[in-house]
Amino acid sequence: SLDRIDGGTEALADRLNRVVLVHFFATWCEPCRREIGSLAQLSKRLPQDRFTIIGVDVAEVDVRVKRFFASLPVTFPIALDRDGNVAKAWSVDALPTTFVLDRNLTPRFHVQGDLDWNRPAIDRLLAALSEERNPKKQAAIHVTLAEVKNAVTLLVCAPFSLSPQEKNKTVLLR
Repeated sequence: SLDRIDGGTEALADRLNRVVLVHFFATWCEPCRREIGSLAQLSKRLPQDRFTIIGVDVAEVDVRVKRFFASLPVTFPIALDRDGNVAKAWSVDALPTTFVLDRNLTPRFHVQGDLDWNRPAIDRLLAALSEERNPKKQAAIHVTLAEVKNAVTLLVCAPFSLSPQEKNKTVLLR
């Protein structure tokens, strides 16, 4: 578990049976700052009983993070990865990075770089994940979300690795 800026603690296991977006960021990162606003809007649209966003600030001093969110309040918890070990354990090598976990807390999508989360295609994708009957039967999916002519390109593969055959599989959500 990680400490949160509100004084509580954040444990991923407490979010079982919800789709969870784990968003790694830093306040000094300009793309991260833009994406926080987009995630704040997404958080307001999502039903709280089926979805959770957890912001994870990577390797910054607590006071800086608290000051940032005092001027930009959000409705989702902000956890503190003070030493960057959690980001390292999740293989985060660029900020921002977001993982979308299914209701069993299995990583299904990985977004490296900032994304506008206010797209209808993303709402449909998250709704479909929250409505899966048996997420245990689904393979984890590594996703690089890139904007292509108002669509989202998904690279589909086994858990966070792309074989040469899988690199060409794409799904467009319109």
